[in-house]
Amino acid sequence: MIISRYVLPILAGVFCALPVFPDLLLTPQDIELQDISESKQLILTHDGKPVPPDEITSIVIGVRKTGDEVHGRPGVDEHFSNYSYMFEFKTGEDGVITVSADRDSLQIGSYEMQVHTIHGTVKGRVEASLAATNPTRPPLKGHMPRISYSPAQTSFLYGQAISIRLGSDASNTYSWYIDGREHSTGRGLTSLRAWPEPGQHEISVVARNPEGQIVSRWSDTFDVTREEPLLSTVRKGDKVRFKAPSGYARVVWRLDGKLLSDNRPDRSERDVQSITFKKRGSHTLSCRAEDSADGNFRLIGWSITVN
Repeated sequence: MIISRYVLPILAGVFCALPVFPDLLLTPQDIELQDISESKQLILTHDGKPVPPDEITSIVIGVRKTGDEVHGRPGVDEHFSNYSYMFEFKTGEDGVITVSADRDSLQIGSYEMQVHTIHGTVKGRVEASLAATNPTRPPLKGHMPRISYSPAQTSFLYGQAISIRLGSDASNTYSWYIDGREHSTGRGLTSLRAWPEPGQHEISVVARNPEGQIVSRWSDTFDVTREEPLLSTVRKGDKVRFKAPSGYARVVWRLDGKLLSDNRPDRSERDVQSITFKKRGSHTLSCRAEDSADGNFRLIGWSITVN
């Protein structure tokens, strides 16, 4: 088909007139909190449409640190330190995020805000000015004492508990956070034990004295990885025996997501699952071995091809 040179400018004008939306947009990208009672609203859209609350997976506010600023992690070039506990977020209306200060803990400074959604991540900035800090309680200054703790291990397999125990004042109240979400709070709660999902996680704790004033803090990042699936190729009609690791009180087997067995073997023995593959194709087999004594578990997977 031949398009006349007189029609091309008209078509160009039509195409140029079509609206173009960024995939994910936060408006405005920069906000400032100038008073402790102030709140600001941001509009979050995807392809020009408001993003509903159930499509927002998390909102995190923090500061990027480099080099020696990373406590106990001298080899890390860059680290995102999570200070979400200083802010409050509301997402009740589609596309609307309301940000306000936590009056007990806000610290003066400039922060990066990350809004994670099922469509991706968009970033903005939050400026907390001098007037926004609580005049009746000391703000969390950069020179405030940090809890002296350096984890011996920062990388874990999925199912292995991240266990932290601080040698701190038991009269204080400790609030523990994982990725900015409160995990637990209690007086004298100087320890944490958690099993996060695979990924990189920021774990932090804020200590308050009996008067409610923040007296110290601590944070670090931890990596949780999933065991790589084992590859197996079998022939149609073959009966294959798969073995679970020993030393676990409960072993659950699933094939393509469907339950095969839920066993409680002797700890000294390895539970065995026998499967006959009657059809060609691909299958996934999982074995979850649980330890009732300490809550740890191990998740092993096989990717099986039947020829």
